[in-house]
Amino acid sequence: TGVSGKEKLAKENLESIVEFLNTCDKKFTDLKTSYDCVLFPTKEGWMAVIDTTEKGDLENAVHVVEYTRSHQVVNLDDFLSVSINVHDEGNVLEVVGVCSSHGTHVASIASGYHPDDPELNGAAPAAKIVSLTIGDGRLESMETGTALVRAIIKVMELCEAGRKIDIINMSYGEHGHWSNSGRVGELMSELVNRYGVVWVASAGNHGPALCTIGTPPDISQPSCVGVGAYVSPEMMEAEYALHQKLPGNVYTWSSRDPCIDGGFGVTVCAPGAAIASVPQFTLSKAQLMNGTSMSAPHVAGSVGLLISGLKQKSVPYTAFSIKRALWNTATKIDYVDKFAQGNGLLNVGKAFDNLVTYGGLLENKLRFAVTVGNSNAKGIHMRH
Repeated sequence: TGVSGKEKLAKENLESIVEFLNTCDKKFTDLKTSYDCVLFPTKEGWMAVIDTTEKGDLENAVHVVEYTRSHQVVNLDDFLSVSINVHDEGNVLEVVGVCSSHGTHVASIASGYHPDDPELNGAAPAAKIVSLTIGDGRLESMETGTALVRAIIKVMELCEAGRKIDIINMSYGEHGHWSNSGRVGELMSELVNRYGVVWVASAGNHGPALCTIGTPPDISQPSCVGVGAYVSPEMMEAEYALHQKLPGNVYTWSSRDPCIDGGFGVTVCAPGAAIASVPQFTLSKAQLMNGTSMSAPHVAGSVGLLISGLKQKSVPYTAFSIKRALWNTATKIDYVDKFAQGNGLLNVGKAFDNLVTYGGLLENKLRFAVTVGNSNAKGIHMRH
């Protein structure tokens, strides 16, 4: 008897599943450690018991209440911090950890708070942090498109619920296949355009060649604040023990403009290194790291100061008026090319004065989107 097309597709689908499972069995090893988890409701919220003893000894297991209700974080024997989220009315338990020290270091630059040692503070020590994990330990901490979209949706939900997220710092990214298209880039732009969130992104660490700008800030619309990495004479001495006095400059490895489609990705540059806090599991209090991952939170924290000041003075602003102020008031470095520094070195004081002076202009409520040609390019790129 003949097999119908639907039955044939079902058979091929089952064969593909078996083939995939066999491939996984050959290529990948078991993660070895797995923990049983028990989840139950309490007055304080959902509580999870994670059996790290692997013996069913729940009394000595990890007990933790959902983070959204309690902000509780527990430390395992190796000082790895763990918290939980609960979804789908208790049917899904999410155990949250970190896959590297990168995020803590970045957050410390933006808003580290040390009341007893204020010189160790970040740019905006009074800021509140909402941590959305996009890195995957199975990919050596690289982000995934799915995780990034989930994070964007979460920010949208928080904004719609009246818990406005003012700034996003994304010290992540790599080269995109296309400069002016892609669903993730469209969602990033929607978050800026519709919800008014200032999106600060590291430019990338693939310089000094031209067109090495990363994604983001190289997305379909110029909505992100892209940040290059600057090193000052003081940083050279304190962080790299360089005794020869040299003028400040953009790091050689800081990614350069233009974008492939001719747009500009670097808005400003900022200090691209810091000795800042790292997680407890590193067994260190602080660590020196460098990269545009470090320059972006300098700007994100500074934008936090700008927004805080504007709110206190009741000065209206938009995500684009802030980006415009950063662009127009940056301190140009005469001996550094525009592709490296953007419009110059971040100048917080001048940016604030600019926003206060021009905060009432009608143009601040408008957004202009200019594209070139049928491909909707952000600029014109001619190379010889």
